[in-house]
Amino acid sequence: MRKCSDEKKNKIKQTMAETREKRKDQICKVFPLKIDISHLNKSEREVLKMFFVEAKWIYNHILSTGKPFDYDYKNKKVIVLNKDREAEERILKYLPAKNRQDVLKTLQCNIRGLSARKKNGGKVGKLKYKSEYKSIDLSQYGVTHKITGRNRIKINGLKRPLIVRGLDQISKDYEIANGKLIKKPSGYYIHLTCYASVRPPILIKKKNDSIGLDYGIKTTITTSDGEKYNISIGESKRLKTLQKRLHRRVKGSKNRQKIRLAIGREYEHISNQRRDKANKIVSELLRDNEVICMQDENIKGWHKGLFGKQVQYSALGTIKSKLEQCKQVVIINRSLPTTKWCHKCGNIVEISLSDRVFNCNVCGYSEDRDIKSAKTIKYIGTSDLKDILVPMEYRELTPVETMPLPEVFQPKASTVNETGSLRIHS
Repeated sequence: MRKCSDEKKNKIKQTMAETREKRKDQICKVFPLKIDISHLNKSEREVLKMFFVEAKWIYNHILSTGKPFDYDYKNKKVIVLNKDREAEERILKYLPAKNRQDVLKTLQCNIRGLSARKKNGGKVGKLKYKSEYKSIDLSQYGVTHKITGRNRIKINGLKRPLIVRGLDQISKDYEIANGKLIKKPSGYYIHLTCYASVRPPILIKKKNDSIGLDYGIKTTITTSDGEKYNISIGESKRLKTLQKRLHRRVKGSKNRQKIRLAIGREYEHISNQRRDKANKIVSELLRDNEVICMQDENIKGWHKGLFGKQVQYSALGTIKSKLEQCKQVVIINRSLPTTKWCHKCGNIVEISLSDRVFNCNVCGYSEDRDIKSAKTIKYIGTSDLKDILVPMEYRELTPVETMPLPEVFQPKASTVNETGSLRIHS
């Protein structure tokens, strides 16, 4: 492999440093664009298909050599296993050299990531051969990809520009950076990464000062105002029918492959529906409330339990991860018994999963259990308790603080341990 001169290396380092400095004052957005394959001829469709096939070949070949950091990406000859599991030499005809270099860099980054995790004491496995390659990096705008018209993008390796849908999302003041050519069951997409200057936020008066959120199985989200959001998008009848047909087809046949593609399209459609609902709920919550308080629920643990399907159909994990990234969200510790606490008197009430109404035997407070939990979460998140009951990863405190709770939360002797969770002493 040819090595760069010191002068070129220094120039690259300087350019990267300038870019990093510029990116500090910019926001990053990714825009998905769908390629209109109806305007492609037969040879262009073949080239697009072979891009991903040859990317898989070179990825597996580099992995098999055992020396990915010494591999020359300009080498066009690769060793591939045929359908009889016999090794044979093939020549890469379609994938350009720049894209082959990007495949090599992706593999090297994966190895570095595994190495770093292993040094930190994490559990790691090893990289496996790919049966299908679904994403090709377009690392350099102007070389690997370029916008050439109102709805056209030129891709390195294709003679004609591609007609894409969705290019009107990108305004003229956006700076276009790298991208990805992605293969999905519904077709081919280009995901463009763009950067724009940070604009001063427009101050809009919110409807509510603060709100509490309670996650659940029966009802996806319940707010402290009593509003309930329920997402349940399960497997469609068409998907179940296609899965039955798949079992009747002979393995390796073309009809089986067609049904597999149809199943992939149906799964993608269901996933898009869940994501759309999750985005609308998150947008509404952030738009209408100054502060959102929620508990750091173990959604992954719920998914592994008895209610795995209900959690999977509800998009709870998507909603939680999106809210966690927002500055106006306060997250309290997952170990706090917000369902059992009475935020009126501080009493702890034992309540089973079948009890849908919370009844306090001390102050007589009674309300729907989910709404009551949301109000308790709001009370903790908007009071001084958040300084000690918010997990360490969600607050900017260096020392671990330990202090008694207010009287309203002291029906019994209580302390807060070093992890920030409440411990009640009988």
